[in-house]
Amino acid sequence: MTRGVSPDTARLTLPLDTSLLWQLPQQAAYTASSGRAHLSARMAQGKDGQPPALVIEANCDSLQQLCLLYEQENRQVNALNRQMQNALQTASGQRPDGVRKRTVQAGALLAVLLVMGLAAMLYALRKLEMKKQ
Repeated sequence: MTRGVSPDTARLTLPLDTSLLWQLPQQAAYTASSGRAHLSARMAQGKDGQPPALVIEANCDSLQQLCLLYEQENRQVNALNRQMQNALQTASGQRPDGVRKRTVQAGALLAVLLVMGLAAMLYALRKLEMKKQ
């Protein structure tokens, strides 16, 4: 299942008269936002004799929100998948590993107790037969 990202567009219109940009104080910028879209334009002072530069930065957080949504849906689907697998195993007579291990242990213990009980009964029967003779 895919979902489209709704478009957000931020527009920033600056006149070609560059004196506006030159008049910006240090670290100041022209900015524009629309929904999740953000845009800024600022002048950066040149370094080592380089001329100043116009820096334009844009970002949009919609993809991050979409990723978080998909991660949450993925966790939910995985949990449902595990529940369905356990239900299928139970319905088909298979048990999840922990239940299977406990069942085998209980069966082994029951077998040992049965053998011990039969041995005790045989011992008691022999003792009775010996008394009768």
